[in-house]
Amino acid sequence: MIRALAVFLLAGGVAALAQSDFPAAANGSVRDNIYTNSFFRLRLELPKPAGNAILNEVRQDHEQQGRVLTVTYGGAERYTFGITILRRTNFPTLRSLTPFVRSVRHNFEREGQELVSAEAPVKMAGLDFVRTVLRDVKSQVPHLHEVECTELRGYIMCFELEAETEERLSELSNLNGKLTLNVPSP
Repeated sequence: MIRALAVFLLAGGVAALAQSDFPAAANGSVRDNIYTNSFFRLRLELPKPAGNAILNEVRQDHEQQGRVLTVTYGGAERYTFGITILRRTNFPTLRSLTPFVRSVRHNFEREGQELVSAEAPVKMAGLDFVRTVLRDVKSQVPHLHEVECTELRGYIMCFELEAETEERLSELSNLNGKLTLNVPSP
């Protein structure tokens, strides 16, 4: 399910710069259901109930991109919450995030997901995001699938969320009060 964005994006990357800050960018940690990343200087309160967090599940340092966090919870309020980062310079002709998110959406549509809402701008936690929502009706458990991307410190950062209900997806996708930027490095 959620790994599709990471695989799609990683397959389309271009050669990276000679000097890379990617290892630092990908170096986050989870403690007490809080994801922190000193490179991005962010702190993110993860969804509740707390799920199983996996760091750097898919990572390609030479392409300066990867899935830096995946959180899954399989209980009654099942969800998946992931963060993928991609070096912005890997997409030199990209003028805005809208066509980027649209291409991600088209990939999911080719896999059989149905459009719920097309790319739209949204502001959360002081950042400008582009968001799209799809419905995956072909999986064993039909669910909603949201992708929301922003630009931060030379990277495209995409949050990918999956939930069975619109209410749960809305809870997961609202980063206001959960995402804090400019957190001092330890």
